[in-house]
Amino acid sequence: MGFGLVMLASLLLSSVDLPWRMLSVVVGVVALVVGVRALRTVWRAGVRGLLVAVLAAGMTMTVVLAVSTLAVIPVWQIEMDRQHCLGQAITVAAESSCQTAYETAIDDYTSSLAR
Repeated sequence: MGFGLVMLASLLLSSVDLPWRMLSVVVGVVALVVGVRALRTVWRAGVRGLLVAVLAAGMTMTVVLAVSTLAVIPVWQIEMDRQHCLGQAITVAAESSCQTAYETAIDDYTSSLAR
């Protein structure tokens, strides 16, 4: 149960604004440690089957979540600009403008990588 709660905390933290989103990675590492300990305990107790598979799948999802959260680092400033823009947007048109500016900045960034 502890692993599931820590994994859920990591998932919830991954949806907050930067820079707090990076706490998701720290909590994800804690979740992995708790998950490994739980898996060892279950394995030593001789429990096989679905529980082992669920723990392994949860640990895999935690790693994927941590890596995807870390993937924002190269575009940190673009993400921060988007958050700032959306924080000041009070109309749907303003939100759409923020999204368009974000997509343009991401396209420019990816095209600069291709050169």
